[in-house]
Amino acid sequence: NNSYVMANYAALLWDGDEPYNEDKDRALEILDNIKDKDEPLYLGFIAGVNLLGTSKIIPNIYKAIDYYKRAFRYGHRYCAYMLYLCYIQNNDDLEADTTEALEWLQKGIEANQTKCMIEMAHICFSDDSAFQKYHNVSRGIELLKVAARHGSSEAYLRLGIVNYGGQHVDKDDDKAFEYMEKAAKMRNAVGACDLGWYYILGTGCEKDVEKGIETWKKAVEYGSAPAANNLFVYYH
Repeated sequence: NNSYVMANYAALLWDGDEPYNEDKDRALEILDNIKDKDEPLYLGFIAGVNLLGTSKIIPNIYKAIDYYKRAFRYGHRYCAYMLYLCYIQNNDDLEADTTEALEWLQKGIEANQTKCMIEMAHICFSDDSAFQKYHNVSRGIELLKVAARHGSSEAYLRLGIVNYGGQHVDKDDDKAFEYMEKAAKMRNAVGACDLGWYYILGTGCEKDVEKGIETWKKAVEYGSAPAANNLFVYYH
């Protein structure tokens, strides 16, 4: 009868995560029986249900936002990112509100939420006029470094891309290789695919075609379709 455990179990059934088969009706039944309606995971989950809707529940972004806000208030930090998504894009019932969206992104960063850091870094690098006052390359780099220290493979990937491209910082192939290798070691599919190219071209490392091919094979295991195509072309 633990509310946190029940919410986790419902989430597994909802998505059909192994070893469970997808059973949305059973998931909703479990949610209905949760006693602690202030449990953060429950609130975040029920927010998602209202955002997307089901065969029995009509999508309602206002209800979703209310639940996400309550969940964040009770400690579910990821909900700051979900609130950012709710406000940043237009939908049938709610006009985009960039100011509100970025306020939630900042609240997430202040709460040490990794995904919010990565998204804000992207905005810091953006040339989009809507985000002009947030353009700050140094802050973007720092946010990615903090997110990487949290263990985010996506942050390592983006640091690798930034150092390889040289658009926001001085181009540094050695740093690009170092970051991309870390992303690949964390089973990041895009990072492993890019790392394969680094080995094959000798970018930031000694050229090693065989190691590049093996890295692409790992990337395919992690889910990279481009790496599979690269291997097809290589063997063909």
